[in-house]
Amino acid sequence: MGNRAVLCDKEMKHGIYLHWNGGTESVLAFLDAARTLGIRDPISDPDYAYARMAQMIGNWFGGTTSIGVGDPSRMDDSDNGRYIIGSGFTIAKRTKPDKSIVDMARVAEMAADVFNVNRAIFLKD
Repeated sequence: MGNRAVLCDKEMKHGIYLHWNGGTESVLAFLDAARTLGIRDPISDPDYAYARMAQMIGNWFGGTTSIGVGDPSRMDDSDNGRYIIGSGFTIAKRTKPDKSIVDMARVAEMAADVFNVNRAIFLKD
């Protein structure tokens, strides 16, 4: 059992599969960390943005499982659906709307953790 979701572009050319942490709070935290780390915008430079986002999320998870990259139409989004990522690392659309209340304090805490795991990798002096 997982908490699956797919982060993708509206053209369905770039996708990141999340086996775990596919809920709204985690996705918002990943997007916030991507902005803070200065990852290139997913609209203006999607090839780079999705590659670096996958790296950032993989660094945070650790190990060799939990995420995948590829064709979003072939990824399992059965738990949380697809998040269409917009300019500035926003959620432009979602295929399975979440009616739960988002705890923004938890989002901020997780975003800080993701940032701290990736700081030395993405922000070299």
